Amino acid sequence: MLLKAESCNEFNLRLKIPVRINDKVTIESRQGFIIILRSKDDERICGIGECAPLSGLHEESLEDCKKAWEAARKVLVFSDFSSPEFADGLPPSLAFAIDQALLTLRLKADPLVLKREFGVSGEEFSVPVNGLLIPSEHSFENTEMEAITESTLKSGVRAVKVKVGRFPRNKEIALVKRLAEKGIFIRLDGNRLLDAEDLRHWSNNLKAELSAGWIEYFEEPLSQRNYLSEQFKIYEDSPMPIALDESLKQISFSRESLDIEAFPRTVCALVIKPTALGSLYKTRQLMRFCEMKKLKAVLSSTFDSGWTVAFLALLAQQGFSETAMGLDTYRYLEEDLLDKKLDFLQGRLRIPNNLFFSNNSLKKLF
Repeated sequence: MLLKAESCNEFNLRLKIPVRINDKVTIESRQGFIIILRSKDDERICGIGECAPLSGLHEESLEDCKKAWEAARKVLVFSDFSSPEFADGLPPSLAFAIDQALLTLRLKADPLVLKREFGVSGEEFSVPVNGLLIPSEHSFENTEMEAITESTLKSGVRAVKVKVGRFPRNKEIALVKRLAEKGIFIRLDGNRLLDAEDLRHWSNNLKAELSAGWIEYFEEPLSQRNYLSEQFKIYEDSPMPIALDESLKQISFSRESLDIEAFPRTVCALVIKPTALGSLYKTRQLMRFCEMKKLKAVLSSTFDSGWTVAFLALLAQQGFSETAMGLDTYRYLEEDLLDKKLDFLQGRLRIPNNLFFSNNSLKKLF
């Protein structure tokens, strides 16, 4: 298929509250740009990709991606440029955007792809979502703690991801215990802010909750100051189930296999951020690996717009479980690229199928 690559359309979306990404970076908005690929056979058919590197997560900057896109779009003439080899030469967030645009182009050219490859039919589909709790200094007050638990229960989510390592750990542990008391499953996320002693403290103080099954996993607790081999050695002896996220960027990918046979036995889930991995090829590799090893595959958003959140929900349809996905970052957006925001209902994100076929959902980009 011959393609025409258009220049990018930039955006800046406000967040409802400032969000701390790590110990150095706090963001107040999401900046990025949209790329558009059109079929030269019929320029009314277009694919849309969102490139929005997240400061504090992606190594590439927005300016890096703009320069790479201007260079790449000059050679985008055949559909085979989405091969893993091509994507490896691009910043990951841009490689994702190109693959996203290519797949949505295919969907518009052949709507049956939605059912044939994703098993999706009817007017809409839905995916379970874990709640996302980023505590503030007020979250540990008794009245606020009760409000958090009640609003969580009312939302219908069964699992909540709690960002930890930012406040005194005894306060954070008390909040986690309160959520578990209310029958809410907990996914802890350390964002590599803790050390081995912190991990032991959390494990020792949540023994009852661990035994009862309320703690699903602890995602990437250990500081990146440790080498990956050192982290894995500590995880191997951890009483706390572990989920890997940032570590996945350090994994070697190839067409034949994944260099992840040495995962610690405590790893029970992979938190997969397609925008950070780059090509969809890598995302699908990890999803297949999780299916084979019976691990949870949790697709996770990086505070992306509704367009990309819907796209990730579609990718999740290729999984084989009802695992709650990490798409609740969407609730933190004050503004969106979509003209009509996506709906949540009883812990599930609902996606209208026609979103992928019409440009009307993204009028402001055209």
